[in-house]
Amino acid sequence: MDRGHAIDVTMAAVMLGDDLAGAARNPGSRDRIAIIDGERAVRYAELWQMIERAQGWLAQRLPAGARVALVLDNSLELVVALYAAAGAGLIAVPVDAAIHPRNLDYVLGDTEPAAIMSTRRHFQRLADLPALAARPDLLRVEVGGGTGADEGGGAAGGGVIAFEELLAHAAPPAAPAAPAAPAADPEAPALIFYTTGTTGLRKGALLPHRALTAATRNINAFMQLPAGVTELVCMPLTHSFGLARLRCAFAARGTIVLARGLTRPQAVLEAITRHGVTSIGLVPAACRMLLDHYRADLTAIGGQIRTIEIGSDFLDRDHKEALRQVFPHARICMHYGLTEASRSSFLELRAEAAHEDSIGRPSPNVELALLDDAGAPVAPGAPGEICVRGETVMLGYWRNPELTTAALRDGWLRTGDLARADAAGYLYLIGRKSDVFKVAGFSVAPREVESVLGGHPKVAEVAVALCPTARVPAGELTAFVVPADPSAPPGAMELRKLCRDELESYKVPSRYLLVPSLPRTPSGKLRRGELAQLGAEPC
Repeated sequence: MDRGHAIDVTMAAVMLGDDLAGAARNPGSRDRIAIIDGERAVRYAELWQMIERAQGWLAQRLPAGARVALVLDNSLELVVALYAAAGAGLIAVPVDAAIHPRNLDYVLGDTEPAAIMSTRRHFQRLADLPALAARPDLLRVEVGGGTGADEGGGAAGGGVIAFEELLAHAAPPAAPAAPAAPAADPEAPALIFYTTGTTGLRKGALLPHRALTAATRNINAFMQLPAGVTELVCMPLTHSFGLARLRCAFAARGTIVLARGLTRPQAVLEAITRHGVTSIGLVPAACRMLLDHYRADLTAIGGQIRTIEIGSDFLDRDHKEALRQVFPHARICMHYGLTEASRSSFLELRAEAAHEDSIGRPSPNVELALLDDAGAPVAPGAPGEICVRGETVMLGYWRNPELTTAALRDGWLRTGDLARADAAGYLYLIGRKSDVFKVAGFSVAPREVESVLGGHPKVAEVAVALCPTARVPAGELTAFVVPADPSAPPGAMELRKLCRDELESYKVPSRYLLVPSLPRTPSGKLRRGELAQLGAEPC
């Protein structure tokens, strides 16, 4: 498959911090606001100085390649720490502060960090984790205050230091005592992102500087992000989607308005107005929530938005049309990608409306192919596994050579996702290879069934699974439906008729159950394996 959206874009950034450093040193942007975090507004020159101080402090205390765990919500401190660790030749391990302690214990045990940064509240909550209790030498940096066990800026060897003290004790960047910057190596690892996973298996994708800077270049090339953009980032910076939005805005020398999720939607909408936000990124679940419950508020500010990026989980046609209406001037871009290879394909909802059910065509500078299990291209129109090749692909899975070998084969990243391609090169996602069910000897991809049911006006969300029952121990095809209006849910008969009109008979679910919500990971991915345990009632 060719590079459907190939755009010739050059980019000077080689290392993660290059875009930020360039903006901080440029007379035209150094005094521009880089980050707004609550009432704090930090300019590019000031932000870069903070990063350089933290980078020097870390480089003096930790060996190259050491891991630094960052267990923080979206904040100025997280941005500084992440860029500083990567710039010091260390490997940042961003972790969602809301992570379950059991999962954090696994991540800390797997990465064996030399330092961890978090807030006092989180340190207290996680104090009994075996991975922390077994590491008295672990250097702890506390955000928002703390005791200065390392107040003199002495050698490593454990202890706690407040983040503010860290910056105060670090030598100024221009001082002779400042450590020399590590040699620029785009293949050097910068981050470990643990995939949220839908099966409970946590895998640490090891991403080099090259993958991060290439993804930034490719995203901005397709989205045409304007210089000086003001971007609201409400998705966690500890996830690939959120961090990429931050990097893209920095590359455009724009302003980031940080938000800590969408738990207070009204406050986020007010921030969009207050700061003149012109760009946002959202997962489909957030799109549905805002459009369903805050449509009037969105319409009032929709005219100022110029670019929107949306993750490529399922979004029905009605909500796609609503986006086009509410944001009349926006370039609305949906992407398909993985933590292991960010933003592999793109679709622009306005210009490519005729293909809106697809996940688009290859991103700039990315190659995609649909291959069979033997690695050969499938016939035109036939289903095949999406395989990715390009600079955005990870180095491998942290300390997991078996999974790495299985995923990276013959120069391609095997994504585990099945798709078909049409004559114009647009990809239509079928689902995960592991999700395909056998029903009466036939293969059924749940996403195909979900796309049909999701088009029903009374259905807000839907997920399909093969669930064992007393009548059919091998499993019955079951649709779990979240009604658009709980007081007027859809009936099983009308849903079954819709499926019979659109699908082969063996793809029609035999059961239709109402649920208040679907189980999802923090990044919005469906946890299909948990559907059978949901409390549900028949439609």
